[in-house]
Amino acid sequence: MAARPIGITVTLRGGLFSKNIPRVVEQQIVAEIITKVEERTARGGRGLGAKRNIIGQERAQPLSLAVSSTLNWPRTRGTAWQRKNIAIVKAMAPRVGRKAAERIAEELGGA
Repeated sequence: MAARPIGITVTLRGGLFSKNIPRVVEQQIVAEIITKVEERTARGGRGLGAKRNIIGQERAQPLSLAVSSTLNWPRTRGTAWQRKNIAIVKAMAPRVGRKAAERIAEELGGA
């Protein structure tokens, strides 16, 4: 199965983010989102598919993550597994990004 990029939009609000934020801060927020998603997908699930199939993760570039799985029964195609993980990523990204942005803003404001 070929890797497909997932497009996610996270809107940040607040004093620091009303202006253009530096590229370094933006990359740090994205890196934190990817790290949290990596932790979540490594956890797997509870069913037979999660027990019998090995999850592989690869970070070829600093700001990208490729997650793969073997296709042992009962996971024979992986389409539902893929949809589930895409939904997890899309649900997690805004919350994790917002939390990271708030933490960074707090650190910059307090310094």
